[in-house]
Amino acid sequence: MGAVAGTAVFVASVVLVAVLIRVTAPNVELTQDSLRVGDATLPPRMISAVRVVARQEIQAMRGPGADARVFVELRPWSATRAVLVDVGDPTDPHPAWLFSSRHPEAMARAITDTIGQQAHQDPLAISRQDPVTGSRTMEDS
Repeated sequence: MGAVAGTAVFVASVVLVAVLIRVTAPNVELTQDSLRVGDATLPPRMISAVRVVARQEIQAMRGPGADARVFVELRPWSATRAVLVDVGDPTDPHPAWLFSSRHPEAMARAITDTIGQQAHQDPLAISRQDPVTGSRTMEDS
């Protein structure tokens, strides 16, 4: 078919892969009112804990025996670290959110800062209920 056809197929393949990566990437947005990951939304007042997890813990959370209720939004090809958000609302069907971010430490700090700012504005809004023990705690900022 020749060099021109080969080059055209190569360029088309690269463009297709780039579009697929962009379209399948989770969109993460944090505002004062919500944490949005993909199509899911969570008010920051419902977040009880935030931390960055490494590849081994990500694999454990997705492997056999893992809690299938955890909301997962990962880039499988680059998920060496991810953000784990524990949901403090016992009525929520997802006890935690696990999602990838280009900068997971910065994202975890931003979420923690947002929770802290809300606590400063309305201390009652951040009363947390532990999903395991059911006990309520008040975060002090």
